[in-house]
Amino acid sequence: MQGRLNLNHYDLAFYYSLLFLKKVTLDVLNIELGINARVIDFEGRVNQPTIGISVSKQLTIPVPMAYLGIQV
Repeated sequence: MQGRLNLNHYDLAFYYSLLFLKKVTLDVLNIELGINARVIDFEGRVNQPTIGISVSKQLTIPVPMAYLGIQV
């Protein structure tokens, strides 16, 4: 039996820094808001040459997320 498993993930993020807050607090506080999407890419393959069976499956899943960053 032969098998192969491949799993990759990618992050796509878009965020905006609240610049006015950084200026008002004299560079003490900074807040970033945004959205993030993690894309999970999965591929699995099993091959059994003695009985002639080969099975493969591929799946791509996007996972939406929110982003909040606070810097002091």
